[in-house]
Amino acid sequence: MIKASEGSYDISGTALFSNNHYVGELDLEETKTLALIKGSTTGYLTVPLKRGDYVAFKDVKSKNDITLELDNNGKVTFGIKTKVSGVIVETNPRKMEITEEDKKVIVSHTEAEIHRRISNLFVKLQSLNADAVGLGEKFRVKYPGEWQKNNWHKIYPNCQINLETGFSVDHTGLFR
Repeated sequence: MIKASEGSYDISGTALFSNNHYVGELDLEETKTLALIKGSTTGYLTVPLKRGDYVAFKDVKSKNDITLELDNNGKVTFGIKTKVSGVIVETNPRKMEITEEDKKVIVSHTEAEIHRRISNLFVKLQSLNADAVGLGEKFRVKYPGEWQKNNWHKIYPNCQINLETGFSVDHTGLFR
């Protein structure tokens, strides 16, 4: 979705479709989370720490590994490992130097925040039956016989999604 903004246009979200019908939309933050799951570069990411503190990253990139299993009862389970990296460009409160201990805290909070955002996004996508990530295509390729026998739109909302997230700081872009 695009909105006009001071003589230019900005992406403001993503329209969601299910079975060729509009079913909802993602806001800008959810759209950035979708980009992380799809392995795209999202540009910037701001993560709350504690008591109003935050850290901001640029050059945020992700890599994903998606696995798929089908059990004997027909239950579909996806394992999604998302590894994200970025460059620290700002902290609040401002720090002139980030220690190794600071990095550990930042990485821990960032991993938890990314996991929370991805988890919430999948809850929303499955509730709308909108497979914006393209998991159905992975199911079709791995289990073509099951794909022919079943209706993906009935399977997708009930898929088990197991998430694993990791984050690494490429380096700090803070001025010293």
